[in-house]
Amino acid sequence: MGSAERKSIRAPDETKSFDKGRCDLVHVGAMTLGRSVLEPGWRWSESIGRIAGTERCEITHTGVVVSGRLHFALSDGSEIEAGPDDAFSAPPGHDAWVVGNEPCEVLDFASNLATYETPFEAHVPAPTAEAANTYAHATANPPPMPAKS
Repeated sequence: MGSAERKSIRAPDETKSFDKGRCDLVHVGAMTLGRSVLEPGWRWSESIGRIAGTERCEITHTGVVVSGRLHFALSDGSEIEAGPDDAFSAPPGHDAWVVGNEPCEVLDFASNLATYETPFEAHVPAPTAEAANTYAHATANPPPMPAKS
């Protein structure tokens, strides 16, 4: 039988710092919850893309904006902007940036968040978009656990 677990995002298991921001990670159950605080002027392609070695983020992000505003530009040309209390989902192949002069705080719910963000020092991008989508889908949608009798 599984057990319940509680952790505070204010006391993260690990923190990833990058140009104009940081991401606090809490590992709970099979998920990793990320709390990012992004400063005005933060842009994924400039602050993280250089580290990741890609022009666009190659994982799906599903989350909620707590404060500030975050704009997403997708590779298909579509764009969305999320503000306080907005839930969002951004597929692989997006860039994102903080809008305005207020920091943006985001809670990100993704089972593959830690896997993607952990290797900031030596990130090797997926060889193709198809491989990245397959990996993102497989890690974000694990097979159901069998019922215990």
